[in-house]
Amino acid sequence: MKNENKGELFILSSSIFFAITAVLVKILTGTFSGLFVSLMRFGIGIVLAVTIMKSGKKSLKGFMTKDYILRGIFGAIAMIFFYISIQLSNSARAAMLNLTYPIFVMILGAMFYGHKITKKHVVSLALGVIGVVFIFYDGTSYGLLGNILGLLSGVAAGFAIHHISRLRAMHVSAHNVYLSTCLFGFIPALFAYKEIVKINMTNVWVFLVMGVMIYIAQYLMTKGYKYVHPTRGSILMYTYIPLTAVLSYFVVDERITVKFIIGALLIFIGVMFKEKSA
Repeated sequence: MKNENKGELFILSSSIFFAITAVLVKILTGTFSGLFVSLMRFGIGIVLAVTIMKSGKKSLKGFMTKDYILRGIFGAIAMIFFYISIQLSNSARAAMLNLTYPIFVMILGAMFYGHKITKKHVVSLALGVIGVVFIFYDGTSYGLLGNILGLLSGVAAGFAIHHISRLRAMHVSAHNVYLSTCLFGFIPALFAYKEIVKINMTNVWVFLVMGVMIYIAQYLMTKGYKYVHPTRGSILMYTYIPLTAVLSYFVVDERITVKFIIGALLIFIGVMFKEKSA
């Protein structure tokens, strides 16, 4: 199998695990805050990453370099905001706003990473902005804060992707790249530690499944970006949206409006426009 095809398979597989995780987060935020769910996710992630790296004698190459720190900080912000957005709105909506990150990869690349913006990129941005407006005002009763945090998670993810690409180019292991987010997210998430009194045996298992699922999802995605252009990978990640929407409908009875679908399509077309110009 060609490396590019292998990378595409990794990313498509990761979208399945991301969709399952988004629904599990929605279930958990019925009892816990998005910040506490983040705390548990980061804690489980640290244990898994350290255990796997130690057992496999993985190198800590890249540990605490500038790119490692920035990937960790922005990745942690993206995940915390994403989980709080799921709490305040719904799984598919938060996931869609988070997946605006390819557009922010483009904007931030031009602003901070020396990349160029073409006319096609401007069209891509315009379509993305219109799509976001449709999602923000799709006629549902969800508050504006959940939408804003979902979008900000996309901005933070846009920063993180640049540093993931740099770390992978340095051959930093996918486990170590994931560890960076967990390390830098765990400390601020500790503000929600008092919610630990709500934990029982049932939700302990849900937390554990969520932690393992997101670890697998992040690992597969990071592996995929080693072989696939970030923009191409982001398009493949959009399979995560319909999967999340379907699971959310059957598991937690979440509804999707026509305006949401239009907004999602506009954002997707905008990302595809960027792919053709990349």
